Amino acid sequence: MRPKTMTSFCGVLGRNLVASIALALCGLGWAADMSTSSFHLAGMQNRVEAALSRADTDGSGGHSALAIIDGELAALQRVDRDDYYANYWKSYLLYRKALRLMSSPEFKKGEAPLAEAIDLLKGTAPRDVEVVALLGLIANMHLAYVPRHRIILASNQARDYLDEALKLDGENARALYANAVTDYFTPEEYGGKKNTERLLKKALEKMPHDAAGLAPRWGRRDAATLLVFHYMDEGRLDDARSVLGEARLRWPNDPSLLQLKSKLDPVEARTKEPDSLPSP
Repeated sequence: MRPKTMTSFCGVLGRNLVASIALALCGLGWAADMSTSSFHLAGMQNRVEAALSRADTDGSGGHSALAIIDGELAALQRVDRDDYYANYWKSYLLYRKALRLMSSPEFKKGEAPLAEAIDLLKGTAPRDVEVVALLGLIANMHLAYVPRHRIILASNQARDYLDEALKLDGENARALYANAVTDYFTPEEYGGKKNTERLLKKALEKMPHDAAGLAPRWGRRDAATLLVFHYMDEGRLDDARSVLGEARLRWPNDPSLLQLKSKLDPVEARTKEPDSLPSP
């Protein structure tokens, strides 16, 4: 691929990642001693996502909760800068903040949290599959802000993270999801779209329905949402409706799923319209 073509493609890839992920919007594989931060971090994933959902729905209440969580994580990092869980969940919160900013009129403000999350994850030990999978996902999003003269290097680095995650654990749900996102947004002429369904379906098989404890278990709603988009793109509306229906049974009031339903309904309605009026 020629540098100019790659530069244009990567810029589009970075921006396109935002459009769908924002709507979508496992264990770690190692044993660690429970630190004094464990009490504060327990259930962090549920707390973050609940606060984000409230922020999408009613504004101030969710934003206040996010600010409290952010403060807790910052305090824990000051106490123990090497705390794996505090670093991971701080990075995850930064990732979600960036998604919100990038899908708003404040797009430019999304760069700072992504850059901070990348630096934080690079320094997190152990460098396991969960860290690298989130790093790869965020690095791909960050392509939207990378200058033209650095885009090829940055794109290759993001690809290396995603490959590394699968090498560490090819069965990890978030490694599968992160790779599916990149495959979905890669144009077919560059080899994309071939593995999206397989990766997403496999990721969903590996993801539990409930999040508990400190270990990352996020991604089920994200993967289901992207799979619906993929089926819609292919005109497989029955499959899209099936996946969306199952997700909405689990999260009936989720704003992103309600928005996705509003996109699917008109598409289905158009396909049911007669091609032409009957002859008199």
